[in-house]
This record gives sequence, C-alpha cells and structure tokens, in this order.
Amino acid sequence: QLTGSDDFHREVYNLIKELDTEKLYLRFKNDEMEKAILVDSYLLDIARACSSLILRRMANVSAEALYQVYNKMMMGEVKLRILQCYDVTRATCFLLLRLIGISFGGGRLLSNRE
Repeated sequence: QLTGSDDFHREVYNLIKELDTEKLYLRFKNDEMEKAILVDSYLLDIARACSSLILRRMANVSAEALYQVYNKMMMGEVKLRILQCYDVTRATCFLLLRLIGISFGGGRLLSNRE
C-alpha cells in the first residue's frame, strides 16, 4: 500500500506503465484518485506492462477501451493475457459484449460471430 501525497501516487502510477511484470494488482487510495488516473489511455498503457492485471474499480474506463484491449490481446499486440475487473457497471459489460459480437436476449447469450 502506498502512502504519501497524491503527487507521489501519481508519479508511482506513471512509473507502473514502464514496468515489465507478470502480475499487477491496482487498488487506488480513493475514488477520486481512481477516476483521475484509471482512464482509457492508462488502461491501454498498462496492458503493455504486464501479462495479468487485477483492477478493483473502473468507473472511468469505457467499454470501447476494454474492447480495444480485448482486440490487442487477441492479436498479440500487448503483453496482457488475463484481465480481472471488479465493480464494472452492468451497462459497460453489456456494451462490451455487444462490441465483441455477443448479445443477450430471452435469458440467453447469443453470438453473431463466425
């Protein structure tokens, strides 16, 4: 757990993007810090830094950014292979599934992918 000023935390989170690590677990000190740091562009940056990523909250990460990370993972363009996300909104999950080509209807998941 990091302690210190918000500026210190921001500097550490910027350094994380430069790491080459296997597993990374990010948990932010508070909601304000998470909303300020964990945005779409940061997620894309840290997808290059580790092969396994665990995130607790993702209020400011869009389904579109998750879809970009998904595509980059599938194409082997990023190091990331395992992404565990908690506290993702239901709307974000449904939109991500729709972007991937999976829809939900009649209590069933349907794929329009080949």
